[in-house]
Amino acid sequence: MSHNKLGLWCGKRLNSAWSWSIALVVALGSIRGLLVIHFDISPLIVYRLTAACLLSLAIYGWITRGWFKDPNLIWLKNLLKLNLLLGTVNVAIDAFLGAPPDFSVLYLYLAPYVVFLFLRVPSFYFNVAIIVITIAISASVTGNFVESLKGPEGWNSVVAYNTKLRPDVPNALGKSRTGDFYRASGYTGNPHDSANILGMVVSFFFIRFLLKKRVADLGLSLLALVSMTMTQSATNILVAIFTLICFTAYIMIRSRKKSTYIYLFFALAVVAGVIASYGDIMDIFMARIEGGDWEGMTRSLNMASLFSASPFLLAGHAYAFGSKAISTEIAFLKTVLQLGIVHAAIVFGMMLYPLFRLVKSRPFCIDALPSAAAIFFGFMSLLHYGSVFRVTSVFLFFVFFAICLSHIINAKEAIFKTSESIR
Repeated sequence: MSHNKLGLWCGKRLNSAWSWSIALVVALGSIRGLLVIHFDISPLIVYRLTAACLLSLAIYGWITRGWFKDPNLIWLKNLLKLNLLLGTVNVAIDAFLGAPPDFSVLYLYLAPYVVFLFLRVPSFYFNVAIIVITIAISASVTGNFVESLKGPEGWNSVVAYNTKLRPDVPNALGKSRTGDFYRASGYTGNPHDSANILGMVVSFFFIRFLLKKRVADLGLSLLALVSMTMTQSATNILVAIFTLICFTAYIMIRSRKKSTYIYLFFALAVVAGVIASYGDIMDIFMARIEGGDWEGMTRSLNMASLFSASPFLLAGHAYAFGSKAISTEIAFLKTVLQLGIVHAAIVFGMMLYPLFRLVKSRPFCIDALPSAAAIFFGFMSLLHYGSVFRVTSVFLFFVFFAICLSHIINAKEAIFKTSESIR
């Protein structure tokens, strides 16, 4: 089902010029480091300008949210309204308690409204943006990794690369290593952020390959998966594999076409070939699983700290009160401790809204599965760090969010039109 209809439930479609502009801004949001590395522009200018442009899109989405008349979007509007309201209260209380301002909360409270703008952009433009992001992040991560294999000179080059991207964290990026291999960060300047982006696109392209049988989608998914391995972000890699297994299993159970099984076998054969050809590199993943700092994910968490943090599970504001439990790397828990269980549940429900709509859709909208897989990965990646809430990932997440919703509502609209024509 095309992403280009939507006539009954929203305002006017954006024209080509505006659609290209929005897709470009989204792409630059994820690969903004490209401007710093290759055009020698100040990272402060680049980061502030791209963030301002993306948040401007979100503000426009907030202004135009009333244009969407589909009654099924009422739930989404209410979730976003509650999230923004509680978020405003959260920020005000933190300020009253003396916590330093954190402008990144805008990506959690305001950014979701960008969906109401993205729904008006035909999927073709976002598909191009996703491809550009995939190739750029994969190339930059691979470039960092290859450079790090050249010994001290290469490693110093990667440190300089990362320091240029993140001068506020000098020489602190990418130092983690597994065996003889250093982590690669790419244009985001952070291996977890790059892996988070790659995990979403891997999920999207591989599931779309199984449905559409396009070899280009398989190639893009493999490119992203191999590059993701080079980041050594073990949790993101495991979540990506789990996502692929879940959605592939569903397609295999649901599909009765022999061609689907043939293409899956072909994909697995290609993956096996890549592992056989680049076994030393692919071993990084297994080494990371065995030797990774898994205890670091639960650092600062013990019975005493959890007991002392129990009030924050209900009321939030753990950061303002200096709770040690807020230092956890588990973003699910960190979100609950900062927002409180009620507000956190609203945020999680908002993130999963397209999946709820997909499950309830009748007939089931199979075309929404690739973007649904990307959304599922983004949500599950909160098991570690929560890169999905950072500027490089959050607007890409809402691109998949909008694509998924568009497919579902278009399918429903097509049924409505058919029933009307029969009458």
